[in-house]
Amino acid sequence: MKKILAIFLALFAILSLTGLATSWAAAEIKISILQGRADSPIIEALVQEMGRRAGVAVKIERMPSARALILTDQGTFDGFAPRELSEAEQFTNLIRVVEPLRNAEIVAFSKGKGPELEGWESLASYRIAYLSGNEILKTTPLEAKAVMPIESPSHLFKMLYNDEADLALAEKLKGQAAVKELGIKGIEALKPPLAIIPLYLFLHQKHQILAEEMAQALRNMKGDGTHQKIIDSALLP
Repeated sequence: MKKILAIFLALFAILSLTGLATSWAAAEIKISILQGRADSPIIEALVQEMGRRAGVAVKIERMPSARALILTDQGTFDGFAPRELSEAEQFTNLIRVVEPLRNAEIVAFSKGKGPELEGWESLASYRIAYLSGNEILKTTPLEAKAVMPIESPSHLFKMLYNDEADLALAEKLKGQAAVKELGIKGIEALKPPLAIIPLYLFLHQKHQILAEEMAQALRNMKGDGTHQKIIDSALLP
C-alpha cells in the first residue's frame, strides 16, 4: 500500500511540474492586475468570474506592469492581466489564456456628430489630440492639420469639449471612463475603430489545464452575455 501511495505521489508531482495536473489542485490562484488602468475593474470582474466557472478562487493584487511580468514568470504570482501578446513573448514561463479578455479599440472621439473615418489617413484634415502614453498612438505616424500629444485623459477631453481639437484619439474604454468622470455630454466615440488590440490573461506554465478551462469559461461568458454585462456595468452612470 505504501509503495502504491509513493508511486501516486511521485506521478502527481511530475504532472504538477509539467502543468498537466488537474486544476482542482489549485484552490486559490493569485492574479496581478495592472494598476492605473481605466479598465481595471472590468478585468478584475472578468477574471474573478472566469475563475469561479473554472472552479478556483481568484485573489487579485494590483501592481506595475514590469513587476507583474517578472513575478508571474518566476511563479510567485499565478497570472497577470491584461497584456498584449507581444509584451509577454520574451517570458518563457508564461502561457496565454487564448480567448482575449477584451479587445482594446483605438478610436477617435468627437464633440457631437463626427466625421466618417476610414483608417489613419482619414485624419489628415483635422486637428488631432491624443493620449501620449498610448503605445499604439506613440508609434503610429499621425498626419493631420495639427497633432497634439496630451498626457492626461481629463485634459484631452476638456480640449475636445472646448473646441481646441477636432478629434481626440484614445482607447475607447479609457476615453469613455474619462468622459464619465468629467460629467460632460455630447462626446461620441466614432466607428469603426482605427486599431483593435486583443488583451489577454497570462498564467504561469504550471497552470496549463487551468488556462484551457479559463479560456472556455470566457467563451461561455461571451456566449451567455455575462462578458458584455460586466463591460457595460463599468460605463453606467
